[in-house]
Amino acid sequence: LRRGPFVLRYEKDSIGPAVHPFLLVSEWLGIVYALRGERGKAEEVLEAVRRCAGDIGLLGEHVDVETCEPRGNYPHAFSHAGYILLYDALRT
Repeated sequence: LRRGPFVLRYEKDSIGPAVHPFLLVSEWLGIVYALRGERGKAEEVLEAVRRCAGDIGLLGEHVDVETCEPRGNYPHAFSHAGYILLYDALRT
């Protein structure tokens, strides 16, 4: 399910295969890395998400890994909450 630092929510559903990673799940993985002491991996996820935040800092529900363009709901509150939680996990 991994696509670099990003994670797909699932492989396939009733409308077909998942194409774009789900940012909240990716951020959860980053939080797990931080809690396990794998700071470098957690920072890699944080930086990848930050790069895809766009010119005005908004995140979508999903992200196109090739272009960093948001996909799905935009802006997406869960993605922003996950980013804050990941950032906070790296501070402790």
